Amino acid sequence: MRFRHETDIMGCTSSMSRRNSEATSFRLILVGLDGAGKTSLLYKLSLGDFVTTKPTLGFNVETISYNNNTITLWDMGGTPSIRRLWKHYYLNCHGMLFVIDGSARDRLQDADDLLTSLLMEKELHGIPMVFLANKKDIEGALTEKDVIEYFCLDEISNRLCTVQRTSALTGEGIEKALDNMISFRRHIERMKA
Repeated sequence: MRFRHETDIMGCTSSMSRRNSEATSFRLILVGLDGAGKTSLLYKLSLGDFVTTKPTLGFNVETISYNNNTITLWDMGGTPSIRRLWKHYYLNCHGMLFVIDGSARDRLQDADDLLTSLLMEKELHGIPMVFLANKKDIEGALTEKDVIEYFCLDEISNRLCTVQRTSALTGEGIEKALDNMISFRRHIERMKA
């Protein structure tokens, strides 16, 4: 099982900070249904502020420096018409941030269908994924356990994967999500060496 629970990641924190001293550049895609908060997360990372956004009709790209890493984030609009174009942006992608609105229980099946289709994409095979349950600041938002069980994340075996509850409004959980992705990226690089 390649899925890493929150408690497993916590055990890696001290060694993760040593590995973060090595500079790397990599590219991540932010994908998920429309309204999940992908663009708000992107701008919280790049600007440090919560920005009220309109639905993304194409994509947004921001490059950030984080813990001695240069990370290019591709935020892709989540409407069905835009999703058909996503495959053109998978090439040279080093990781996937799959974002759901953790407070929108009525959209879980749609999010699960989307995740299933992404996990079957040849170009995304094996890349690490951090599953972001966004909008954790809203009462009744999904817990980490809810996410793991509903999306059967403990059954994913062909990629490194973890869940991080986030809030684009407060910024909570966003840096930890990046730390997890950096840790995954370094692990993959060590395995290749």
